[in-house]
Amino acid sequence: MKRYAIIGGGPIGLFLSLALANKLSKDNTKVEIHLFEKNSWPRDKVCGQGVMPSGVKLLNKYGVYFNEGLDSKEIDGVSYIDNDIVINASLKEKIYGVERTHLSSLLLEQVKKFGSIKLHDNHKIENLEEISSHYHYIFDCSGIHSFVKKELNLDITSKSKIRFGARVHYSQAPWSSKVEVYWEDKVEAYVTPVSKNKIEIAYLWYEDRIAKEPSLETRLLDLFPKLKSKLHASSNQGDFKAYGPFRSMSAKLKYKNIFFVGDAYKFLDGITGEGLSVGFKAAEILALSHNKSLFIAIMKIKIIYANYTFWVSSALLLSRFPKLRRFIFKMSSKFPKLFDQVVALNDFKFFIK
Repeated sequence: MKRYAIIGGGPIGLFLSLALANKLSKDNTKVEIHLFEKNSWPRDKVCGQGVMPSGVKLLNKYGVYFNEGLDSKEIDGVSYIDNDIVINASLKEKIYGVERTHLSSLLLEQVKKFGSIKLHDNHKIENLEEISSHYHYIFDCSGIHSFVKKELNLDITSKSKIRFGARVHYSQAPWSSKVEVYWEDKVEAYVTPVSKNKIEIAYLWYEDRIAKEPSLETRLLDLFPKLKSKLHASSNQGDFKAYGPFRSMSAKLKYKNIFFVGDAYKFLDGITGEGLSVGFKAAEILALSHNKSLFIAIMKIKIIYANYTFWVSSALLLSRFPKLRRFIFKMSSKFPKLFDQVVALNDFKFFIK
């Protein structure tokens, strides 16, 4: 019997265990998949809480569905707001806003249907020797601060300017059916509907623009008076949390029998909202191909991440150079259909069956 270890029980680790169990059961392969999570489920994390169309499609494929209402919200596009300039992008396919804890619960519900998946919560793997000799394959889904890539000297930290993020929820009805992105000099605020009576605000910023000092939440919100005027202060849920720095990656996707998946492989800025979907796509490719010829699988994943990197880099240029951003926004407002297509290209749909 083959034994697999997955380190990290966030959405990518849970999804990978589902995809592996599904694939191996169809192949009649006797297997045990051990999923190690250092905390307990459901998992929370500071992140944007939108799932792009390709991510929704993959989740549906493995039995995870969103029901709009108390626990999620269907979204029909994105609005970009730079003071007086507002441009809207509509998407033909479904985007959903969903709280990370609810997504974790939905995935866990499906995982528990497979007897081949053994769950180990409150179990922190602190060195590779603990598991390396007991498993045929190890999948590291433990995120940006992966100890595995550090222990193997594969951790690469970007030399670009440092970015951070934060999030907070408000218990008030969304005023828009779109994700709203408010732009300021080197700072962005994302408003994502996550249910019919709750929104999430995620902030992204450069360290040299906003220091991590007291009253960080207040100082961030004060940069966006138009957004602030729409919020009810009393509805703030008091769950403001910061996260970062961003842009860390592994030098290799595969090292011996270890695979790096999701943020453990490559963590880029959350500015495009594509992180979860990219991780799901890479996880499924590995689940379907890990014990076969890996060359094509690895090339597919690298192409997906090249597209991801291109759009993140483009968005970061808009963040750093406000005059360029306003020019592009003004031009885009004149060609709304073309702008819809450009935004849709961010969600890379190739290699999804």
